[in-house]
Parts: sequence; structure tokens; C-alpha cells
Amino acid sequence: MEVKFKVPNLQEIVIAALLHDIGKFYQRANDTDKLENDYEVNYCVDNNNYFSYIHSGYTAKFFDENKKIFNCFESYDSIKEISAMHHRPNTIFQKIISAADQASAGMDRVESEQESKSKEFRNIPLNSLFSLINFSENSSNEKRDKMYNEVVGLYGLKELNYKNVYPESDKGKITNLAGLKNYKDLYNNFISEINATYLSNNTSINSENYTLFEANLLRIIEKYLWCLPSATNDETKDISLYDHLYTTASIASTLYIYLRNEYNNNWEDKLNSDINKDIKFARLLKVDVSGIQNYIFDIRKTTFSAKMLRAKSFEISVMIKAISQKIKDSLGLDQVNILFEGGGNLQMLIPNNHSILKKLDEIKREIEESVFEKYFGELNFIFSLSDPLTLDDFNIKQYVNKVRKDIEKKSERSKLNKLQRILRENGHILSEIYEKLVNKKAEDFRICQICEKRPTAGNEKEFDLEKEADAKDNIYKRTTLCQVCNNLIEIGKELTRTKHFILTKKITRFNLLPDLFIDFRENSPVDDYIKNKELDKIYQIYSLDTNSSKNIFGLRWANSYHVPVQNFEPLTFEEISEKSTGSKKLAMLKGDVNDLGAIFWFGIKRKNENILTLSRYANLSRMFDYFFSEVLVKIIKDENEKYKVIELKLNEETKIKELIEKELFLNDKIYVVYSGGDDFTLIGSWDAIIEFSIKLYEYFKKYTCNNESIDFSCAIGMFNSKTPPLYMADVCEQDLHNVKARKDKFNVSDFNEMVNWTDFIDAIKNGKELIKNYYNVAGFSRSFIYKMLRIFKMRKDFEDVKNASKNAKWKALFKYYFVRNIYEKNSTKDEKVKEKMEELEDFLLKKIIENKGGGIAIKYALQATRE
Repeated sequence: MEVKFKVPNLQEIVIAALLHDIGKFYQRANDTDKLENDYEVNYCVDNNNYFSYIHSGYTAKFFDENKKIFNCFESYDSIKEISAMHHRPNTIFQKIISAADQASAGMDRVESEQESKSKEFRNIPLNSLFSLINFSENSSNEKRDKMYNEVVGLYGLKELNYKNVYPESDKGKITNLAGLKNYKDLYNNFISEINATYLSNNTSINSENYTLFEANLLRIIEKYLWCLPSATNDETKDISLYDHLYTTASIASTLYIYLRNEYNNNWEDKLNSDINKDIKFARLLKVDVSGIQNYIFDIRKTTFSAKMLRAKSFEISVMIKAISQKIKDSLGLDQVNILFEGGGNLQMLIPNNHSILKKLDEIKREIEESVFEKYFGELNFIFSLSDPLTLDDFNIKQYVNKVRKDIEKKSERSKLNKLQRILRENGHILSEIYEKLVNKKAEDFRICQICEKRPTAGNEKEFDLEKEADAKDNIYKRTTLCQVCNNLIEIGKELTRTKHFILTKKITRFNLLPDLFIDFRENSPVDDYIKNKELDKIYQIYSLDTNSSKNIFGLRWANSYHVPVQNFEPLTFEEISEKSTGSKKLAMLKGDVNDLGAIFWFGIKRKNENILTLSRYANLSRMFDYFFSEVLVKIIKDENEKYKVIELKLNEETKIKELIEKELFLNDKIYVVYSGGDDFTLIGSWDAIIEFSIKLYEYFKKYTCNNESIDFSCAIGMFNSKTPPLYMADVCEQDLHNVKARKDKFNVSDFNEMVNWTDFIDAIKNGKELIKNYYNVAGFSRSFIYKMLRIFKMRKDFEDVKNASKNAKWKALFKYYFVRNIYEKNSTKDEKVKEKMEELEDFLLKKIIENKGGGIAIKYALQATRE
């Protein structure tokens, strides 16, 4: 179809790429594959006796039916043509989309389209990428060789929601996962939300507000297309349509900018040119955060711990996004050039033009200097740049070696050289801060009482932050803060009430980088920006309220934070510890996914062939991050997620104490310090943390198709509520390191014991049985439980050949203790009682003393029964 030539801008190229396969969604939601003749003739591929790639025609039809949304772009017709013609490209812009489409899928050429031939394509659901992870090199492994033909993990057609992200493995239910009706329902909801977002009377989202237009489009297509297979043939049904569209747009954006710069924006002579697959058009940029743990947990006054941890964790997450937006804006890139943000790293695809790289170096210098001045080297953002990439480097056979391994090597090298340029050029003394310190009058000089590093703010304020322990005097301690700590306190307050936030050039009190600020929005997201004609000051807008479609505006922000609240005030760690059962201790839970690098580098296989591509990398990164940033927090907040504790309660009628199982909530006992990417750190009442760790493991296994190749390890440490968070983190980090060093045998460290998940779950179950016996059985005292701990250690040392002659007596000693403390005190002629005593002895011997998790079970019971 001939359209008057007009050079599309970057925004129009991106929109075309983002929606180039939207016709697949539309086609699958229709009763028939037949299209009006114009769409077939103009956009589909003519194979003489039939048309293939019918979805291309549906893409064009989608644009026509939603013209009111997209005709705000000056080149609306060009967008439609560029998008829908990717299977029969003529112009260089259509060829950019076509080349990006193939590179995203990791193929030299697009596989033959089968959907128009098969009547079953609507019934084929998306296969979970987690089901493909496999470290076995045994090619005769029939289960893995037949992976695609077996039910391992399939997604239903449902909107992105933490309850909908678990793949189905029940053969009896898979026939209902996809199908025409489900496609129709999902597509209708998709169209309704697009119309409500772009065409309602109270919206001003159009091409003039491109940042808002694109942010909402990205959020909506992720919400509805995350669960659709990009293609339904056996080769690619594990790649979601959302990830394919996004990575296609990322490559197309990069290729377009590269060619535009190389051609000096003179396209007229290049209109019908082919794309040279050998041009080195792109580089992968990786930014790693170094020093996260020390920065987050280094809080000198434990009174402020609960107030500061959340704000510091949020600060790091938002700093990653601020850096990506700063780079995007300075280099003239698009949001889709940002491949991944989360888990302490950022990855972007950037054009390989000399001018772009030169500008990037300037931005890097500016960011490094700003970060160094603010954090004194505690927190570092380390830049790494891959070698130049061609389109062929995205091929499935080359992607791992040419792209992934290269950037990881560069990243490790960059980490060894962090701060070198700053220190070389500016010296080792923080001169400006030093001058500020020495020039203050002695009587005015103060050091911040929270960080104990920075001088207090120039216009000093005093904050009522800590109530004195001496309640008699009822005095409030007056605490003076530096500007950084003051801002963190204020950020923590804002997070409890904000629904959106904007990264903006407009000056606010929260400065992240030069010319980049946070603007927290409780209600109207952008009304004042529109009214004051300041939309050009917006870098990006994010929505924290992802559960309500009415309140969402902008990109989805993974709100991976939770703070227990009472009477609208965050609980302190002392208050959280008081909610613990028995011993009033806090626990820290720290964990991460095992062998994450190996999973990405050589774990994604089909018949022992590595099939990692850019789209699969993006999908896996996003899905891991979604679990730890969204699902984890929702489990804590879900009122249906309760756990049981055992306690004695007075029966008001009989006046007798009875043993009951009491149900408790998680959400008022667990503080999410950080969670995202592949790792997490939580603090809470000790019993709630243990119960939650088990729930998290069970949900994680379900989320990852119960794949034996995917697991996470964790460490649980018990602490006094006054313990400095940095000490907690260091202890748990070391315990986690010890567990992961032996991950072939162990997954969990708790009570200074290491066990696998099965033994840990059994240990907690057995610990609860010990508690029941403590309340029910005469002589089953805490003293007796301590004796069982001694016997357990003797048995363990005997097996490890430690002091064998002494520890060989463990079984005889166990028998002696049991008879003396339990059997004699419950002696009776009643056969049922005798039988129960025999069962109890057998339980203690086999489930506690001889069990790998026996030590954990005993210590759990001791903690829970402490008064």
C-alpha cells in the first residue's frame, strides 16, 4: 500500500515496533482468520493459493480501529505501515522493524508462520520459561528431551496479577488455559483499558505528552500480553508476546538512532536500502550498584532503624531508575532502550555512534562525581560497556558468547577499578566537605546523629524523632540531622501515602542527581504539569498503586516494601519484637537464588541446546524480579496468609487452661527491607520470619514449575531488638555464604544449623509437636528439652567422629533421660497411656535426635516456650 513518504521520528518507530505483532492478539480473539481483502492483499504474505502471516493484516486493522488513539502522531499512516509491513518490508523503516523482530527472537530468519494453517493455535498457552531450566548434560534424558511435549508449566490468559503468575501443571486443567473465549475476554479488557486511558474526557495523554503516552502503553501491554505466546509453534512458545514486542522495540530504537546519526538524518537516498547485518550498531550498557548492604544497614542509632531502612532501600532502587532516565534523556534514547532495572543493576541497549559514546562518558563522569560527593564512596554505580554488536550477534547461536559473557567479563573488570578516576583526578580527601567542617564555628559544629558522617544541614532544624527511655521526665530528645538523613526520613513518610512519583527536572526537596528530582504525588499525577506546561520536565512517571486500575498512571513500579503499621504509625523494631511468640527476639531473613548466573548462561535449554536470546533474557529477568518485588510483598500483606502458634488459653466456662492453635497475620510482624531481582532481606518477629520463609519457598517452587534446577537459599538469624542492623546483615550474609558453599546439601541456615528445605520444613513441624508435648505431658519441661539438645549434639558429634568414646553413649543417655523425666512421671496401668509414651519415645528418637533437622526443632521449641 503506497503512503506518501514522510520520515518517521524515533517515537513513531518505537510505537510501530511495540505494536508490530499486536495483530496476533487480535487474530486469536476472533472467530475467523479471514480478513477483509484489502488487509490480506496489502499486508499479508501471498503464497499463490493462500495468504500467510495473517496477523500482519490484523495489526493494520488494529491501528485503523483505534485511529483516535494513534492519529495524535503526525505520521500515523506511516506508523501503521511500518508496523504491519514487517513481513514484507519495502522501506528502510519497515526493514528496521523486520530486522529487530528477527534479532529479538534470535533467528537468522523468522520461522514459517503456522498459525494460519492450524486450528489449534488459539488453544496453545504460553509455556513457562522456568520449565526449560536444566543443568543436565545427558542427552538421553527423556524427560528433558520431550520438554515441549510434556505438561511442565503453562500460563492461563489472565491479566498480570500476583495471583495469576503461577504456571499450571495439572493435565486436567490445561485445556482451559487458552482458547477463543479466553482470548476474547482478555482482548476486550485490553481495548477497554486503552480507551479509558487515552480517550476519556479527563485525560490529556497524546503524542505531545509522549513520555506519558508510552509509559501507559508499556504498562498496559505488559498487563495483558505477558501471558500470550509470541508464536505458537514448538520453537518459540516459551517467549511472551510482551517480551518479544519490548525487545523488538529496543533493538529497533537503537538501530534507528544509529542509522539516523550515520546518515546525518538524511534518509531520502536510503529509503529503499537494505539493512546490513554486519554493521556494529549497538552496545550493551550495564550499571551495577556496589556497597548496597553496608549503605542500607549502616545506621548508627538503632532507634531510627525502622524509619531509615525502608527509605534507604527505596533510594537505591529509585537511583537506578534515575540513572537510566538521565542516560536516556541525555543521549536522546527511548524508554524501551532500558532493558532491565532491578536487583541492583541496570541494563540498556545504546547506539554505537562515536557522538553517543562520547556523551555517555560525560554523563558517566557527572554521575560518578555526584554520587561520590553524596555517598563518600559507600555506594557506587559501576558502568560497563560491551564490545560493539551486530544484528547477527543476537542470533541464538551467538548471543551467549558474543553478548552475555562479554558484558559480564567487562562488569567484573569494572568493579575492580571503581572510584579510580575520581580518586586520580580529585585526590583522596573530600575537600568541599572538609572545608565545610573546618569553617564552622566550634559552637555551631555538629555531626549528624544518624549517619555520624556528615555535617548537619546549613539551615539547621531540630526534629522530634526519639522519645527518651526515661518516661518520668517525658522529654523528647532533640536530634539534628544532615540533609541526606533528613531527606531519607521525609522520603519514608512520603512512601506511606503516595500513589505515584515522578522523576523530574522540576526542583523539589528530593534531589537524586544533577537536574533530577523526585516529585511524590498523593493524588493527581500530572495535572499541574499540564496546567503549567511543564510536561517537558518529566523524565518518567511511576505508579505504586498497582492493584487498582482506576488509580494507575504511568509505568508499573514494583513497590517491594512493607512496613508494619499500627495507628497509622510504622512500628519500631522493639515493637515488632514484642509480637514474637515466647522469646521476644527479632529475626533477619536473607536469601537469594542459587546459581543465577548459570541459569542465564547455560541453563535455558532445549534438548541440551542453549537457546538463550535477548527476549528470553528479558523474560527471565522480569519474572524473577516480579516474584521477589511483587509476589513476596503480596504474600505478607494477604490477610489469608496466616500462620499458627500453639499456646494455652483459659477457658472462661471451665476455668481450665486449654491448648489451642492461634492464627496470626504476617503483615504486622514483618518489615521488608529490600526485595527485588533475585534476592531479599526481611526483619520481623522471629516466629513470623520462620513461617514466612517456608511459605515463600513453597510459592517460589510453584512459581518456577517445581523445577529441581531452580532454588533459593536463605539464612535466618536471631537478634535482640537493639542489635545494629549492619551487624545483623553481616552475620546473615556469612551464614548465607556458608549455606551456598554447600548448596548441594543445604539450603537453609537457622539456629546455627544448616539443612535442606525438606528437613527444615519437617523440623519446624516437629518443633511444634515438641511444644504440644511441653504443654500436655508431665515432666516434658524446658529442662528436658535442653537435655534433648545435648543428646542431639552428642549423636551428631559421634557420627562426625568427634570424641567418639564419650559420645557413643548418646542412645543410652537418651533412654535414661526419657525414663527418668517422662516415663516414670506418666507411669500408669492404662494401656493407651503406655502406648502414647512409646509413641512419644519413638518420635523423640527418630524425628528429633536422629533427624538432620532435630537441632532446629529443639531450638524452635525452646524459643517458643520461653516466658
